[in-house]
Amino acid sequence: MTFKHLFFSLLVIVALTSCEDPVHIEYGLDGTIHNNDNNDNNDNDDNNDNDDNDDNNDDNDDNDDSSTLFRATIDGDLFEPANSSATIVNGITNVTGIDTNGETITITIVSDQVGTYSLDFDGSSTISTGLAYKENSDATESYLSGNTIDNSTGSIEITSIDTTNNLISGTFYATARNGSGASVTITSGEFTNIPFETELPNNNENEFFAKVNGDEFVEDSIEATKATLAGNTNITLTATKNSFETIGITIPFSNSDAGTYNFSSIPSQNVYVAQYNVSQTEFYVASSGSITITSHDTATKKITGTFYFTAQPQVGSTPTFEITEGSFNVTYTE
Repeated sequence: MTFKHLFFSLLVIVALTSCEDPVHIEYGLDGTIHNNDNNDNNDNDDNNDNDDNDDNNDDNDDNDDSSTLFRATIDGDLFEPANSSATIVNGITNVTGIDTNGETITITIVSDQVGTYSLDFDGSSTISTGLAYKENSDATESYLSGNTIDNSTGSIEITSIDTTNNLISGTFYATARNGSGASVTITSGEFTNIPFETELPNNNENEFFAKVNGDEFVEDSIEATKATLAGNTNITLTATKNSFETIGITIPFSNSDAGTYNFSSIPSQNVYVAQYNVSQTEFYVASSGSITITSHDTATKKITGTFYFTAQPQVGSTPTFEITEGSFNVTYTE
């Protein structure tokens, strides 16, 4: 099967965490940070004798720790995403930066404490520590750090976790590769005062059910969104556990009338796609199966249906997972 990453893991992180609007920060040519205060008013020091006010302003600048920052250098180019978010749920920390074009860095570690952690993929855990990089919304492969891929490694240092204000800060770097062997080098990564959530949000009116290999998938969050990317409008349904184990379905909006449709293993325009993610870096795509849309009311944005599919790796044929007895009754947002 062609190696394809549908990036439900990245989309889920972004969709299920509340992104605060980033504080506007400007960077000088020398790399120094300038806030957006109206400092030009202080040019009248000679006429107004505002030396004391200047000292007070300097003190206020020194004490201003509330600015939110996420940035990194990717193959020599500065990456400053428009939005950043984080979660600390059940001992798992996730930090994400996503730009308006879909370029994304997301980092996951199995810890909720200050410290330094390797970003090498840990194959012994079903919850994978590592970094994933996505070039843009149209990208079909992610770049992953981890010792399962030659010369792909990295490290993150969580420097502070403010549990009073729910803010997290740290630094990171990584070398990551995609399935084709191409690599990216990420250096000078830093995030400051990123707001984090301690629970995954859930719309209690949404309903979802499925079994994975005969065992009920008990989700902690159900989300449905309608969005247009690269000219394609889709409804994305995601059911997620706090461990970020996920079942995701993409429904093409232009082909979402009541009826039965087969899942496609290759994402493209106007096709139904399903995916089962064991963790942040373990993706299994539907190789067979179907979905039945029983009703879709575009006025109320409510869609219901049933589904089943067999999920297998993007490369190879094992392991496989049987997703059965699937059903959903959700209201999507846009």
